[in-house]
Amino acid sequence: MLVVSILMSLLVPAVQEARGSARRIECRNKLRQIGLALHEFEATYHQFPEGKVDWRKNPKRAEMSWMVAILPYCEQATLWQESMNAFDFIPSPYLNPPHRGLAQPVPLYACPDDSRAFAAQSAPTLNGALV
Repeated sequence: MLVVSILMSLLVPAVQEARGSARRIECRNKLRQIGLALHEFEATYHQFPEGKVDWRKNPKRAEMSWMVAILPYCEQATLWQESMNAFDFIPSPYLNPPHRGLAQPVPLYACPDDSRAFAAQSAPTLNGALV
């Protein structure tokens, strides 16, 4: 019995370390994919996407984030098209009803250690809209 408990005390931290290592590798891979998508966007438009579109420059895409702009390069073309349709219908993503894409978790943008990122969250500053 003593031998089993000693083996277990050695095994559990090793398993936890292996899981942590796997999460770090997954995070690095996601960052690499985001970087590749940004460079594909740049190769197409000869510039990187704006951090957030200024409504004075482009009122139809006001407040659109770079994360929306690179969706077609992240194998998320359907969500990108839904977002563009929503921007065409209502230019501000924060009006009620908010854009569907605003509340759609994108696995690529979620840290494996942050469980909040895998489900839409209520935003108190947006009157409780899901983001």
